[in-house]
Amino acid sequence: MSHEMVGLNKEGEEIAYVRFTMADLNAHLLYDILDANEHNGGVSGKGASESYSLSQVESAYNSYNDLNIDLKSSNGQNEFLTWQQKEISKFFNNCINTAQKEKIVTICFC
Repeated sequence: MSHEMVGLNKEGEEIAYVRFTMADLNAHLLYDILDANEHNGGVSGKGASESYSLSQVESAYNSYNDLNIDLKSSNGQNEFLTWQQKEISKFFNNCINTAQKEKIVTICFC
């Protein structure tokens, strides 16, 4: 089981992707900051989608970055965490770029 978050453009094409193991706390963090806890099935997403405006995605990314800074200073960093943070940043940046162009981006929580 795993949590997958897929960013989609208006045509339904995948523009962003990030995956977490079922117990990964970062998955649950992203549900929280995207205000999507109703789509969290515990060990995976429920398969539902939400549409987000540019300001909503930017706000979520800023929240992630603020929390991430606190985690770095308190826990240090390891190789996997560094890789995962880059993947999450890439996911958000792709969603932001799409929302800038199309005014909206859809995220599917699988």
